[in-house]
Amino acid sequence: MADVPLPALIAHEDDFEWSYLSDAPGPSDIRWKTFTGGDDSPTKDITFGICEVPPGGRLRPHHHAESEVYYIIGGTGEVLLDNDVVKVAPGSVLFVPADLVHGIRNRGTETLSMLWIFPVNRWTDVEYHGAEREF
Repeated sequence: MADVPLPALIAHEDDFEWSYLSDAPGPSDIRWKTFTGGDDSPTKDITFGICEVPPGGRLRPHHHAESEVYYIIGGTGEVLLDNDVVKVAPGSVLFVPADLVHGIRNRGTETLSMLWIFPVNRWTDVEYHGAEREF
């Protein structure tokens, strides 16, 4: 029996709800939208979304079994990649190999916005593990 092809997804970012993560003291809620690979999504194979890190916000160091790609679309910040810290700005592309400890922080005055991509069917398939280090 042949596989039934998935329908194409045509949407606008306003069609998706924000999710929130408070990961640092103060008004620094990280928020994200999952465009493909969400629990209600008809898509598979690729999970893709947008994340916003406000000034002073950070996503603590972590790792997961899946590789990930970041594409910075606004603001500036720093990304931890294992033992290196790299500055990022609009147009920065980062490939994060599987199991590499990484995190991101915004030390600027504007919101840091980035697209993220995982090669998995659902975002909930990604199991995050915290890393015992400061960033």
